[in-house]
Amino acid sequence: MDDPEATQWAQLVFGQANLDDPRRTKRLVQLTSDMAENASSSILKACGTSGKIEGAYRFIRHEKISPDEIANAGFIPNGLI
Repeated sequence: MDDPEATQWAQLVFGQANLDDPRRTKRLVQLTSDMAENASSSILKACGTSGKIEGAYRFIRHEKISPDEIANAGFIPNGLI
């Protein structure tokens, strides 16, 4: 289920993340949107499908993605809100 408000929020906050590959940014937006829709759920429950779950765990384990890059992406728009 896609909540337009969660998707819009995720795009606003993380859509400009510089993760060296637009597919990573797209995955970050999708993952944060799924998690926002299901804030009290685990990744398994929030993602729902096996493909999205595997994509989320691959994203989290990716050696070229650091928590600092994700955090920095979230700080910029939050200062504007």
